[in-house]
Amino acid sequence: MLMSVSMTACNITINAPSADESSATSEASQTDDASGASEASSAESASSDGYIGIEEAEKIALEHAGVDEADTIYLNSHLEYEDGAAVYDVEFYDGSKEYSYEIDAATGSITSYDYDIEDYSPTVSNSSIEVSVDLETAKSAAFDDAGLTEDQVTQLKAYLDRDDGQYVYEISFVYNELEYEYEINADTGSVISADRESVYD
Repeated sequence: MLMSVSMTACNITINAPSADESSATSEASQTDDASGASEASSAESASSDGYIGIEEAEKIALEHAGVDEADTIYLNSHLEYEDGAAVYDVEFYDGSKEYSYEIDAATGSITSYDYDIEDYSPTVSNSSIEVSVDLETAKSAAFDDAGLTEDQVTQLKAYLDRDDGQYVYEISFVYNELEYEYEINADTGSVISADRESVYD
């Protein structure tokens, strides 16, 4: 038996996007990418909570101190909370001066600041206080405990203080990006307390 099969041709049309439509889609994608990058950058410089950002806090502190960032020995800043309020803690050295600022994270106002001068000693006068150990001996006790010599350290501060009814020498200095803090008994010359931490903490 012979069978006759008839096939009818079918036309299938696939509409590809025009050049204009393709270009528009590409531009929209690039715009979204750029927008996302811009938003991410903004989030880095100022938090989503509306804070001014670390760079702005540093700028405020430096301008108030009259110090150029290029002249600082090191500049260390971080966000912290005090009494429930967010503040930027900004610290830096300029020559023989150590500056410390607290900047309101929301408004940019300076909530507190102070600075110390290297080798400046706001001491209790030895002429009016009788202690068995002099300042140089106390400094030597601290240096011996740290395994250092005075010519190796920077930012040296040493002074006589009264703590819990006892006279002590408060001694601090910096070596190799570490800050050392000592309390030396002013009567015996012994080390009461010793602490060491990074200057960036």
